[in-house]
Amino acid sequence: MSMREFDDDVASSPYSRKVGERLRVIRRQKRLSLQEVEATSQEEFKASVLGAYERGERAISVPRLERLAKFYTVPVDQLLPREDAVPAAEGDAEARKKLAVDLLKLSQLTGQPFEMLTRFLKMIQVQRQDFNGKVITVRGDDTRAIAAMLDVPVDQVGRPGGSAPRRARSALSPRVVAFGVYVHIPFCAQRCDYCAFATWTDRHHLQERYMAALRAEIGRAALAPVTSVFVGGGTPTLVDPHRLADVLRAIPTVKGAEVTVECNPDDVTDELMHVYAAAGVNRVSIGVQSMVPHVLGSLGRTHLPANVERAVASVRAAGIDTFNMDLIYGGAGESVDDWRTTLEGALALEPPHVSAYALTIEAGTPLFDEPHRHPDDDDLADKYELADDLLTAAGRVNYEVSNWALPGHECRHNVLYWEQGDYLGVGCAAHSHRGGRRWWNLRTPERYLAAVEAGEHTEAAGESLDDETRRVEGLQLRLRMRGGVPVEALDLDGLDELVEVHDGTARLTRQGRLLANEVAMRLR
Repeated sequence: MSMREFDDDVASSPYSRKVGERLRVIRRQKRLSLQEVEATSQEEFKASVLGAYERGERAISVPRLERLAKFYTVPVDQLLPREDAVPAAEGDAEARKKLAVDLLKLSQLTGQPFEMLTRFLKMIQVQRQDFNGKVITVRGDDTRAIAAMLDVPVDQVGRPGGSAPRRARSALSPRVVAFGVYVHIPFCAQRCDYCAFATWTDRHHLQERYMAALRAEIGRAALAPVTSVFVGGGTPTLVDPHRLADVLRAIPTVKGAEVTVECNPDDVTDELMHVYAAAGVNRVSIGVQSMVPHVLGSLGRTHLPANVERAVASVRAAGIDTFNMDLIYGGAGESVDDWRTTLEGALALEPPHVSAYALTIEAGTPLFDEPHRHPDDDDLADKYELADDLLTAAGRVNYEVSNWALPGHECRHNVLYWEQGDYLGVGCAAHSHRGGRRWWNLRTPERYLAAVEAGEHTEAAGESLDDETRRVEGLQLRLRMRGGVPVEALDLDGLDELVEVHDGTARLTRQGRLLANEVAMRLR
């Protein structure tokens, strides 16, 4: 690709001005590739750790410490040498020898810290032939090796970003075929200015009939046990929690299934969470959006930031395994400092999962008709980079363009969507997919209720996808995920700074994530 063609491509991007200029500068400069930088830093890091152990040293120079902290995106103080990070100089020669052997095995590993840890643990799993899907119990020598990889105290291993340890959710047996259920709750107290979903603020008198209709639709589906359930809306926390619990109990689930309910922080109480937990809910998604009052106002949101902390406390008190905090950036009047306040406020509550979405303008919403409130593309790019910096530094791994999670806390239900899995949607306007056919239910609550109560089909329309359409859509979805796409599926010409290639797989870099739609145009 010529520079002119590259410039034309970038000029059409939604982040054209600032991101485009950055990309042009990167392309014209002679820099080390990302892979070369990673390899250099990794080797320096491993050599420094091994050398220190062999010499019995505990010190590391400040410049090297700062470089390592920057490369591994962790606070400098997390890398400070600690007394318990290194085996004792006397009486522990065998432990030091064993540790050195473990570390030498890392010479073939590349990537960021959590990639290294994941591959290291997979190596242990293969060595022990332990494939039962449970969390691996690491021995003392394994733990010391992992601690040395990150140069942190042994007792800090497994606590990314210094946060409290979290219980990993039960893994599903590899023999279980994934199938999900989405339950749509269309009721809202107030409609947000940016919302284009099928929600209503004046249909609360239908709630009891609607919940009964959901149970009836689920019963008629004669489902085999499913692997995930997601209750969204709308505002699920507005309906009677006991009626929602009855709906959830009507859905057969496999052992270890993920069951998520979206929650408005203003509605969350200890009692509500305990009712949900008793019905099998093991994950909630809290609609935080922002921790800054004037930004919430600009989005048409009514909750108080203080209620987010209370909601998180209620989730934990109910023993719910994991939770997501849903954030939106780009609202009118939101500065970069406001967005930083939101991110830091969210991370202070130690969420295992964070979703951060750029504000999008949808036709038919109040926001659509007010161009002066529309977000600036360059501002969105800056805020995405800030989110990635802070979330990654706190140990949350980006596994999809807009989603970060501690290892083991990724949203399985969303991954099912992104991997083109099968799922059933119940409720008005809910979408379903099975075997290449997708369909959607009647949109309004009244028409949906009339169909269910008359024993009629609730489908409004549907379509069958041919093999080529499914293949292309699958690549578009996988490109957005951490796993990437086969390298032969992407025309890499001119994408040097947007895509990285490793072991036959092409993955988006951070700059590539900002231009994911443009890169997707090169799929073949």
